[in-house]
Amino acid sequence: MNLEYETINASSTLLKSSGGLSIFLWFLSMMALIIIMYILYRIIIKYSKNGVINSEIKILKKYYIEKNIYIGVLKLNEDYYYTLIGNNSTEIIRKLTQSEIENIQINNINFKDTLRGFMKKNEK
Repeated sequence: MNLEYETINASSTLLKSSGGLSIFLWFLSMMALIIIMYILYRIIIKYSKNGVINSEIKILKKYYIEKNIYIGVLKLNEDYYYTLIGNNSTEIIRKLTQSEIENIQINNINFKDTLRGFMKKNEK
């Protein structure tokens, strides 16, 4: 009878210690999962916000017309373009001349002056 009691007591002690170990391992695995998810989240945010980094295509300036629509100065290789960019579309308005490129880069003119110059050239 004494032997049975010791066997039952030993098995209950084993269950208690393995229960604590399994809770610790579960907690450790949850922490590892959270850390991995955070790292993946940061990677996704980095590439979705800026897109894939490409040195041949850049948007130099943005002039917002509405919340999701803007006119941008786009650099594609060595050429510069006025583009109309919306949620699901991009349209090239026209290619910039060398003097316009220098004027935008050096003088850092504002959008109203740029648009006035563009409208005057289209009227001619």
